Amino acid sequence: MPMSVRLDPETEAMIRRIARAAGRSKSWVVREAVAAYTAAVPSGRAPYDSLAPFIGAGGTGLPDLSGRTGERFADLVRTKAHARRSR
Repeated sequence: MPMSVRLDPETEAMIRRIARAAGRSKSWVVREAVAAYTAAVPSGRAPYDSLAPFIGAGGTGLPDLSGRTGERFADLVRTKAHARRSR
């Protein structure tokens, strides 16, 4: 199914270079990128969501470690994800 996507010049140039180097079309490059992305983010969930039950689940027995490490890590992941989407 045809689809129209607006890209910044740098992204379009990168797709063009990859297509040329692979001997494929730009559409093929975009389809492969979407397939790789959807494989990395199953069912539309962010990678953090898959790992959330395990973050901060273990104990070290050391009283001086931060109790909010998981929360700060989650904030960092969300910030980076937002920055990527804003590009």
